[in-house]
Amino acid sequence: MSRAEAMPRVVLATRRVLVVLATGTGLALAQSAPATAREAGREQAAATRIELLRELPWQPDELPRPGGRWGERLTLMAFSGDGRWLAVRGDVFVEVATGTARAIPEHTTLLGPAAGDGFLLRDHDLVRASASGRRDPIAYATPDEVEADGSPSGACVLFHGRRYVPNVGDGLLVELDPPREHRLPIVHRIVTAIAWSPDERRCALALAFDERTAEQIVVFARDGSLVQRLRPDSEQPVTALAFDLDGESIVWSGRRLHRASATTGRRLAWGQPRQVWLAPISAHALLGHDGRVLTLFTHGLTALRHIDLDVADGDDVANAAALSPQRDLLAIATPQALRLYRITP
Repeated sequence: MSRAEAMPRVVLATRRVLVVLATGTGLALAQSAPATAREAGREQAAATRIELLRELPWQPDELPRPGGRWGERLTLMAFSGDGRWLAVRGDVFVEVATGTARAIPEHTTLLGPAAGDGFLLRDHDLVRASASGRRDPIAYATPDEVEADGSPSGACVLFHGRRYVPNVGDGLLVELDPPREHRLPIVHRIVTAIAWSPDERRCALALAFDERTAEQIVVFARDGSLVQRLRPDSEQPVTALAFDLDGESIVWSGRRLHRASATTGRRLAWGQPRQVWLAPISAHALLGHDGRVLTLFTHGLTALRHIDLDVADGDDVANAAALSPQRDLLAIATPQALRLYRITP
């Protein structure tokens, strides 16, 4: 056999590559890895399992549905740092394993998760609290009459807006341990979405002139310095905004879905349809919903699978969602019930 005859020859290139190897007894077929990294990622995304864990009907006294007028609150639900508890607004803690709801004794506002089984809450002051009753006050005098939302670890808080005039006014990013303040140049704009990079070195804000007119998406470093500005593709305000898991790019939804570099603004991918919430669950997949349907997307923003949220016809749609820090649990507030899903990449 000549050397040329002994060399492998590619005879078919479709989704996978078949290699023909010449052997002493004939031909052997060896199936290679997927032909491209994109196809490999698509296959990994398609393998994601999303299973309904439990459905808890809303009950006014025990499990009230999170609500509020448009733009009044951005953080309506959040999982604790360990993923064992879900806080619904500032009213109740829900134990994920059992579905048991525990009322929060004090009237508080939910700002986001904190480490362990804790949450970042606000009454008159900031506190880190847990369902077990632990309350650790934070030594920081919060600005009056402003909205606030915490970072994923509870290490930072973004103060923005004025109460009763949703999210309008100066921005203030505060690192809590120890307190350090950083002013953000977002005067007289409505903040319609907030996203943090996984390492919390950057945050992105979707800004609007009013409840009908988007302005821009801005990316800030943790010290308050401006990193990038991006223009939405439609007038409708952006509510779906997230960082990819590497912290180097962001995804958002306007008229279409977009991905862009967080530092250069270069467009990396686009897709459809429009979503009201987005969250990456792995390096290969992300979830989104439009208020009626939950959709699994590839990293390239191609829709792979749809799950009906069973929302009746009308204007009332799912109005809140939260992903656990481990990205294995999803909570969605539909008009009828709180839905908890298990996610297995």
